[in-house]
Amino acid sequence: MSIRKYILVMFLSFCSFAVLLAQDWNEFLFAYNTGNATQLSADYSVAISGVYAFIGTTDNNVIVCKYDGNSWIHTQTIRNSTSKRSKFGKSVSVWNDVLVVGAPSEGSGAVYMYRLMHDTWTKFQKITVNKPITNFGYAVSIYNNMLAIGAPVINPDTFTTLDVNKGRVFLYAYSKNEDNWELETSIMPSDARQMGFGYAVAVLPNYVLVRSWLPEKQQECPLSDFYLYTKNEHHYWRNISYVSIDTTSLIVN
Repeated sequence: MSIRKYILVMFLSFCSFAVLLAQDWNEFLFAYNTGNATQLSADYSVAISGVYAFIGTTDNNVIVCKYDGNSWIHTQTIRNSTSKRSKFGKSVSVWNDVLVVGAPSEGSGAVYMYRLMHDTWTKFQKITVNKPITNFGYAVSIYNNMLAIGAPVINPDTFTTLDVNKGRVFLYAYSKNEDNWELETSIMPSDARQMGFGYAVAVLPNYVLVRSWLPEKQQECPLSDFYLYTKNEHHYWRNISYVSIDTTSLIVN
């Protein structure tokens, strides 16, 4: 199978899974009943690992639930007291006992790392970047010792097409000696129009898949662009394939 077909199959599989997952989550959220339905939004992420489930809410919290074999029990609410407009919980991703939470509107954006300790998810690192970017943490994905953080430019009307205003994805690697995540590199497309680069990310074994999309421009340009990157023998991440898909035909109401 060609890389182009591989990306397409991956994306379609993800969409199908997302639809099924959304149905399951609707039942789960209904059963959980937060008491304030406006807190939960389709714009925020959900993640699950083992017996733990995580749901970002629009009031800058992440709800943690644990499955006891019969039902989901609310065990913890992770709060962000830094800013009421941080969009903490906009993105979440989990791998084993490490949870990643994005807060893309906290300044230029921030990402919080949590570790499961004695049945409590405890913060052990906050990641920010000293670059002229926006929406750092809009998308996050973790796999083993790899972490990808998207920083797309969501509102293109307020920016130019200079490189500093392109969307980009930051790649981090876990340092066992330092017990933290360290920046490895950042990737950015050569196409000047790809300001929405980093809208969604997925880390796979030896690969990083990046979606570029501008939701505010979907009527003018319904296409989503997908870039597949891999690391070569010199530890350099390079783009090996690109595909553009009209995602409007894949939307399920």
